[in-house]
Amino acid sequence: MRTTVWIACLLAGVAAASPGSNQEASFRLVLEPGYNAVSVPLEVADNALDELFPWMPEGALCIQWNPITQQFDPPARYVSGMGWRSPTPQAGVLAPGQGALVYVDRPWEVTVVGLTPPAQPRSNLVPGLNLVGCRQLGTCGFVEALGVPPQDGDMIYMFDRPLPEVPVNPADAATTVHRFQAGSWNTVPTLTQGRAAMVYLSPAPRIIRPPEDLMVGLGERAVFSVHVLASPPVWFEWWHNTNRIAGATNPVLVLPKAQLAHAGPYWVWVSNSFGVVTSAIARLRVVTEPLIVQQPVDLTVRAGEPAHFSVQALGAQPLGFQWLFNGMALPTALAAGPTLTVSNAQSAQAGEYRVVVTNQFGSAISAPAFLTVLEPPRITQPPQPTVVAVGEEVVLTVAAEGTGPLRYYWRRNGVFIPDAHEPILRLPAVRPDDSGSYSVVVENLLGAVSSPEVPVWVVLPELNLQDLFTNQVELADPVGVGRASNRGAGVEPGEPLHYGKPGGHSVWLAWRALDDGVVTFRTSGSGFDTLLAAYVGSSVDQLTEVASDDDSAGFLCSQIRFNAVRGRLYHIAIDGFNGQAGDIVLSWTLEIGAEPLPVILQQPQSVLTSLSNRVTFSILATQDVGWSYQWFHNGQPVSLGNEPVLTIQNAQLTDAGVYFVRLIRGAQSLDSRPALLQISLVEPDGPVATNLFADKLADAVRGLSAPAGPAPLPKPPLAAQSLIHGYAGSQVFHTYGAVSEPGEPVHCGVVGGASVWYYYIAPTNGTLHVDTLGSDYDTVLAVYTGPGTEFATLQLVACDNNSGPDGMTSQVNFPATNDTVYFIAVDGVNGATGTLRLNYRLLLSMVLTQQVAAAGTFSFQVHATPNYPFTLQR
Repeated sequence: MRTTVWIACLLAGVAAASPGSNQEASFRLVLEPGYNAVSVPLEVADNALDELFPWMPEGALCIQWNPITQQFDPPARYVSGMGWRSPTPQAGVLAPGQGALVYVDRPWEVTVVGLTPPAQPRSNLVPGLNLVGCRQLGTCGFVEALGVPPQDGDMIYMFDRPLPEVPVNPADAATTVHRFQAGSWNTVPTLTQGRAAMVYLSPAPRIIRPPEDLMVGLGERAVFSVHVLASPPVWFEWWHNTNRIAGATNPVLVLPKAQLAHAGPYWVWVSNSFGVVTSAIARLRVVTEPLIVQQPVDLTVRAGEPAHFSVQALGAQPLGFQWLFNGMALPTALAAGPTLTVSNAQSAQAGEYRVVVTNQFGSAISAPAFLTVLEPPRITQPPQPTVVAVGEEVVLTVAAEGTGPLRYYWRRNGVFIPDAHEPILRLPAVRPDDSGSYSVVVENLLGAVSSPEVPVWVVLPELNLQDLFTNQVELADPVGVGRASNRGAGVEPGEPLHYGKPGGHSVWLAWRALDDGVVTFRTSGSGFDTLLAAYVGSSVDQLTEVASDDDSAGFLCSQIRFNAVRGRLYHIAIDGFNGQAGDIVLSWTLEIGAEPLPVILQQPQSVLTSLSNRVTFSILATQDVGWSYQWFHNGQPVSLGNEPVLTIQNAQLTDAGVYFVRLIRGAQSLDSRPALLQISLVEPDGPVATNLFADKLADAVRGLSAPAGPAPLPKPPLAAQSLIHGYAGSQVFHTYGAVSEPGEPVHCGVVGGASVWYYYIAPTNGTLHVDTLGSDYDTVLAVYTGPGTEFATLQLVACDNNSGPDGMTSQVNFPATNDTVYFIAVDGVNGATGTLRLNYRLLLSMVLTQQVAAAGTFSFQVHATPNYPFTLQR
């Protein structure tokens, strides 16, 4: 019975590849009982026997030939459970193309996977016997195997079958013998892949590397050399033209100061007791006038980096150098040698560089070399604040410099405006909703820069919004729009968290319904991230929420819709998310007599679960007959999702994302709050992650999600919201609907626009690896430390764009410190969204403790990364 063993050094199961340097390849080696002459044509790790043949039958031997002693060395022996036991370090390694005898007592097969080695001459050949094989996949001839041509007296002993014992005389054990005489082989030898042959190289001298042509300047050093293979002693005689050079009896010929008389042909006679060989002719050219042999090359550097031009020239010494910039001579103090350094390259230094080389015999000028200085973008004229009337046109402009092409991305309230990629942004016939805080990001291949936010004000009536609940002004207009501000406002004791999220600068308006209907309030046109809520009640600490919202109006603005009851007083609160403040645009419309909306009593809840679990989203609403349901997943209707409960029986990665349900009757509809489904992929028996990706940094920090009702969620301790209580895992989410925020950094200098946030608390010191491998869109990844209360407090630790194997995913490694909070941002390049897979692993240094040796055994404990594979080698 034949046993097959696969050795996966680089990639398990790789099929044989076409020969080529450093390509992955594999071959199968078949061993029969006895001594098999083998050779490995691949590089496998360090080519140790334990890497090449890690699983062998007990008692297997590997015997290597020693070309110096012309004998077989003591064998390396395979011991089950321990691997190869080698008498010397050399006996435990089998280099590509090196031969050996491998003994097995039963049929055995091994598939070796590795890299094809680069072509290079052998350095260990000797006159006499050499045990060698092919250094490439497939068959090979004498020259391919040894790298030298054959000469009379060479022989090859082929071993096409296993030997019963280690041969004393190769000629007696060979299956075939090939001889080279009178310039040809009696039969042309072909070496088989994976098999070794004994090659006898005759002792007569043969030239491995002949002397080469030289060109030097007058007075410079000239060195010829020859590399030979021959039995010692070996004699050398160098010749110039037809004259023997006195004293030139070494393999190296040195002319300390070449003169014109030294020019011409050179060759060398090499001889020993077995023969003589003459090298090919090498010519020496002695140059007098300057001759440029290596031209300066074009350079591209970033602004501020050094640029180094260099030239190599021959000619009579001394040589002089004068560098030119755009045809003008540079100061001699800076440009008087073969190297020119521009220490702090700026755009003014970009252009054409040449060098003039001179000596007493003449001059030579180099070909031009061009310096390109890449400059990151910089904004020279930012957009300006603008005040316009309703219906007028707004024109915002930016001027920027930097290496082109420059790309422009306009933003409103930190959110990128679709299709706004020119240096001029035009808003024709503006409406109140077009107000806001505008900025622009300018990007090139070196990075990105953001302009300051500037307000665009559409002239509107002033609204008298009050800081204190008791001071609010009552309005009863069924339709209205106006401008106000929450700057300087605060939060009162007992005031609820609007939409269950932290604010800090709330203002109030009392609105009384003149009739029954459906009313809509919106903060579209406000210049910051708003929170909006409507309440009924008599005091700020005794309020009942009617409706609330964070971002459903777009550009981080808010919108609420609810049933208005004739004569009822509603308290409208406008706040800034996480302490933001600025200009407010508030509008409202009462649809008198409109069909009443359902009242959602229980919103769908976000779910973080493991793969293949059952997931349920549900909604509870009061409604009349005739309302239907339609669930949505990442903005698309869910097939058969027409009930108050949506069940996913076997959650897969494609199910991750954003869910909501729309209640519909006729032309009237009402959407629930969004609920997230995220999937945690953990190690076997590992814990599931405890918190969700968040669209906003502050949401990630506080671990809050949208509440089911008016009561705010309790704020959990920060440590309880870490990514996972473990060392490794993955979490999958869809970034549908994600946007950027005002003041958010341009992560890794790459324009995004659809960022999500996570954070991780390191349970101990180690190297943290974070990547987005497995995501299906172009990601950029950045990791920061905090405190993270606002963007200005973040300190970049590591970032990456596109170093993943597919050129779109990202990965970072950095030293992580115990109990340090790391904020992880993943953005989509140019606003791309898709399925995000965030993977992380905290790698620990491996430490051996409790080492005990007793009774022939050795025991110890290994402290390392949990659930991470490692190998112990003796």
